[in-house]
Amino acid sequence: MVYNPAWQRGSRRPDFFLFATELPFVRRAVIAVKPWHTDVFTPAMLKSSPDIFNFLEENVLRQASRLFSAEAEATDDPEVTKVLVLPALPTTEPFRSQSVELLKGRGIDAIISFRAMMLDLVEKVEINRSYGKSDTLQMIRILKNYDLLKDTQLDLPSR
Repeated sequence: MVYNPAWQRGSRRPDFFLFATELPFVRRAVIAVKPWHTDVFTPAMLKSSPDIFNFLEENVLRQASRLFSAEAEATDDPEVTKVLVLPALPTTEPFRSQSVELLKGRGIDAIISFRAMMLDLVEKVEINRSYGKSDTLQMIRILKNYDLLKDTQLDLPSR
């Protein structure tokens, strides 16, 4: 579960595909992480794996609403964004569109890909800063320091 204390009243809803730039628009969320890194979430997989959607069960959402209730009452907005973190969606049509429609139809409000998260982490980690409280960030910093990981950058065509 996530609560964003920096959320601004009157903000728009986040886009379905969440990137770092969309996170300020998420106010409260229930998030499920599906780390099946060797699989692409195809329409067939989504249809045959109902456990992907377990976090959307009424008892889970009721518990989330209860935990967020004081804040929701203060702002008169009970909405909780339902986010799925997954490895990837298909890249070819019509499978990509079918997957998105299936996810939306089951109640998913937004998705985040592991690739998007990792790219954002790599970009934000600075090699001259210590991340002693996070082994993950510290490892990314060390890998970047030894040029084993590079920041993503815009490749401009050479003249």
